Amino acid sequence: MYEYKLNKDEEVFLISDGGKLKKEKDFFEVTTIITNQRFLILETPKDLENFRVGRSINYPIKKEIIFEIPVTSIVNIEIDNISTKYTLDSTNYFYLDDSMVYNYMKKLIV
Repeated sequence: MYEYKLNKDEEVFLISDGGKLKKEKDFFEVTTIITNQRFLILETPKDLENFRVGRSINYPIKKEIIFEIPVTSIVNIEIDNISTKYTLDSTNYFYLDDSMVYNYMKKLIV
């Protein structure tokens, strides 16, 4: 389950649960959602993990948005030694390993 709302005239083009986002020196599992307007990265809130006591307890997982930008803000994608680097128009960047997202975004960026 994902915690996000679509804007007016926004359509979801891709949802991928197979991503790993680099934070500092480690990679964390994330979900990526790409719409016609936004690029969203969602993660399970850390406080939910603290309630997990055993395998018999099932709680609903609601992933929350941790990163959101206009999809047009991604100006370059390249694979380097560490991971796949996504460069933004503000010259900031992030590392995300997800082949489905990479293949989709490569088609958008010419």
